[in-house]
Amino acid sequence: MKVEKDSGSILVYSHDSFKVKEIFGIKDFKIIEAETNHRGTITKKRTNLEKEFDYINLSQKGSREKYLKALSKCVELAEKPESPIGAKSERG
Repeated sequence: MKVEKDSGSILVYSHDSFKVKEIFGIKDFKIIEAETNHRGTITKKRTNLEKEFDYINLSQKGSREKYLKALSKCVELAEKPESPIGAKSERG
């Protein structure tokens, strides 16, 4: 849960409306649903850089560079989303 003091907004996950009512004591609030549409399918692609990047492995010397290399490869291979209608493309 994130509380924005200056704006008077409280951003919550859908299952946290109980907290808004019972903990914060706010009875009159609006629920705004976001990201309700299915975002597509997930397709696994191999990069040959896969590794278990947990805390123990990331604590080892040189592991940060390996992680960043693997992440960069994933971003490179990822299918780019389509631009919204009317949006300008960076490619021209």
